[in-house]
Amino acid sequence: MAADLTLTVRAEIRELPGLLDAIAGFLQEEGLRREDITGIQIAVDEAFSNIVTHGYRGGAGAITLRCRVYQGEAEVVMEDRAPPSDPTALPPPDRSSDLARRPGGGLGVHLMKNFMDRISYEYRDGMNILTMGKRLEGRG
Repeated sequence: MAADLTLTVRAEIRELPGLLDAIAGFLQEEGLRREDITGIQIAVDEAFSNIVTHGYRGGAGAITLRCRVYQGEAEVVMEDRAPPSDPTALPPPDRSSDLARRPGGGLGVHLMKNFMDRISYEYRDGMNILTMGKRLEGRG
């Protein structure tokens, strides 16, 4: 049987620390390594910040997060009702140019992809659904 955590919070940056603490506590109870927990927290931080900033654009809204550990993987699903926005469709950031000449931002999805093993997006029934998975060594 899969263990799971489900939280719904306001789409406000001030909700993020509590959300990240709840995820860390849940994943720690599930026996995940600190390194894996930190990577998942970074990916959730980036996704949450993007939803608040680019999805809701600072307006009112909610974000539901479901986290579960099963079959050797930690999975995080984030759902919101902001206008459709597929973060997986963004091009990779240009990391070859001089840092001082690069436009700000654009690294969030890159970080999510580096810390997670899979990321998918769908828009269904007025809902953005972002799913991220992290394979866990030594779990099954």
